[in-house]
Amino acid sequence: MNGEITLGVFFTNLLDQTVKMAIWDIDSSDLDTANEIAIILEEQNLPALKEESGMKGYHVWTFFKPVSVKKARDKMKKIVPNMYKRYIQFFPERDKVINDFYFELPIKLPLGVHNITKYRSKFINSKGKSLKPITALTSLEIGEL
Repeated sequence: MNGEITLGVFFTNLLDQTVKMAIWDIDSSDLDTANEIAIILEEQNLPALKEESGMKGYHVWTFFKPVSVKKARDKMKKIVPNMYKRYIQFFPERDKVINDFYFELPIKLPLGVHNITKYRSKFINSKGKSLKPITALTSLEIGEL
């Protein structure tokens, strides 16, 4: 809890090549982009959780019942088609993990300390105000792609 260790996660299940979440990593101070992604997801009955990523940008997380990585990526490209900009990275990055070797970067788990800025990330509302973690997490439901 003191920020000495920051954990990153790869979230593709290697056994069956499925995922339960997708994440947009917005490397800019553009809260409007994070809000726009969240609105588009919620219009599709997919929960969206916004996180200020340690004073370096934002993450928008969405959660759904397990589907193949390829299906998740294809659906997200259709649901949020214009959000593949230079400063936005989408996870999962690849359609498939090959030979148990992961060809993508991990993403920092929520509420961790950013390695560069040393600020702890936090869940936020559409105005950028902090949400209590328990409030943010208990309000989530699982969507279906």
